[in-house]
Amino acid sequence: MEKYKGLYRIPSARLRFTNYGRNGPYFVTICTADKRYYFGNISSPGIMNLSPVGNYAQQCWSEIPKHFPFVYLSEFVVMPNHIHGILVFRKSEADLKNLTPGNRFQNQEQNLASIIGSFKSAVTRFARQKEIPFKWQSRYYDRIIRTPEECDSVKTYIRNNIIHWITDDLNIEHL
Repeated sequence: MEKYKGLYRIPSARLRFTNYGRNGPYFVTICTADKRYYFGNISSPGIMNLSPVGNYAQQCWSEIPKHFPFVYLSEFVVMPNHIHGILVFRKSEADLKNLTPGNRFQNQEQNLASIIGSFKSAVTRFARQKEIPFKWQSRYYDRIIRTPEECDSVKTYIRNNIIHWITDDLNIEHL
C-alpha cells in the first residue's frame, strides 16, 4: 500500500526524456513568491529602479559564466518580481560525450536546474545576511529555444519587458 497514494506528488514541468545539460539556448523566467516586488519598481516606462536585492540578483546573473564557464549569457532583465534571461550552453565535445539520455543523476552540476538553484540560493543568502525579507517562488519556467527566429522573438520580448510592464501578467497592480 502506497503511503500517500500520489496525493502530494507535483508533476515535473520539465520535458520528459530531455537532458537539460545539452548545448543550446534556454529561456528562463524566475519569479518571487506571491509576485512580491522584491527587486525594485518601475518608475516610468523603461526605467527599472533596482532595490539592493534586485542589484544583487543582477550581479549574480551576470556572474553565472564565472561559476559555469560553459554558459554564455544572452539577453536578461530584472523586473520588480521576476527575472527573464537566456542562458546558452556551449559545452566541449568531451563534456557532451558524458551526457547520457535518460540518466537524471549524471553531471548534475552542469544542467539548467543546478545553475538556477545556485543562482536562487546566492540571492536568498544575500537577503538573509542583510536581513531583507525575500522569498522565491518554488519553481521556475523554462523553454528550450529551438530556432533562430524563436530566439529573436524571445530577445525582443525580454528587451521590451520593462516598457510593457503596465500590461504584464506578472504586474500584480495590473490584475
